[in-house]
Amino acid sequence: MRKFIILCLFYVMSIPLRSQDLLDRIVAIVDDNIILQSELMQYTRQYAMQARIDLRSNPERLTALQDQVLKELITSKILLVKAREDSVEIDEKQVSSALDDQINNMIQQVGSQEKLEKEFGFPMRIIRKRFREQIEENALVTALKQKKLSEIRMSRREVNQFYETMKDSLPDVPPTANLSHILISVKAGGAARQIALEKIKKIQKQLQEGADFAELARQYSEDPGSKSRGGDLGFTSRGEFVKPYEEAAFTMKTGEVSDIVESQFGFHLIEVLDRRGEKVHTRHCLIQLPISPEDEKRTIAKLDSIRADIISGRINFT
Repeated sequence: MRKFIILCLFYVMSIPLRSQDLLDRIVAIVDDNIILQSELMQYTRQYAMQARIDLRSNPERLTALQDQVLKELITSKILLVKAREDSVEIDEKQVSSALDDQINNMIQQVGSQEKLEKEFGFPMRIIRKRFREQIEENALVTALKQKKLSEIRMSRREVNQFYETMKDSLPDVPPTANLSHILISVKAGGAARQIALEKIKKIQKQLQEGADFAELARQYSEDPGSKSRGGDLGFTSRGEFVKPYEEAAFTMKTGEVSDIVESQFGFHLIEVLDRRGEKVHTRHCLIQLPISPEDEKRTIAKLDSIRADIISGRINFT
């Protein structure tokens, strides 16, 4: 790698998070790449958002956070120059997909596109452009690291030499165990299940008669995480829901309300609000299935029976 000229120009950084009156300025130069104050602020806002740091209520953290982010940016720019020197290639489709995911996650976190534009002080067009550049650069740096790591070869002799040299300073490795287990979930049965089913059927009937889904969820849903939002679960990908919920949500059309869906959490009514590629935006109303002591005893008895069969040799654990 050719020699880099790195010039770091640090300024007083106790500026307001959303100040629009300052002109942009250079805070660091790495080879032919410059790092602008606006770029530093974008990364700082993004870091604070992901870490759930409210810089407006903690302005004293801004300077320290900017210093940390600037050091990471300089390191990233150095690796970026090397990646371009080595003609490292990336998949543009993956970049576009990662950009959409990041923008959607930020919109979901702040509440709306308008709030996100206000947070960054730029229209969405500019936000997308800047984040695309950021994602492309990160992808190039990641590809460079993977390429260099794949070229590393180490012999057993080198490993042994390292161990003999460093063994006094290496941390102890605690004992580990490789385990297998048999899990049987405790499920509600009998009268409790029937009561829960009747509750969800009454809610379903109100929906069929034209009642508002969100209002019914606020009134009746037993999911504490989404109840106050009218059952809204936001955009989610495959693998984030329990299987029965996922199977229903990803086969429904936008605006469609499901039949009653049973999962380990209880009975659901699901409405699909929107779809974006492989993500679906749903809300639900949940009636939980209360577990009784009898349900627990029945499950324990089943496990005891399985254990006895394993010990006697009638079945093996696998």
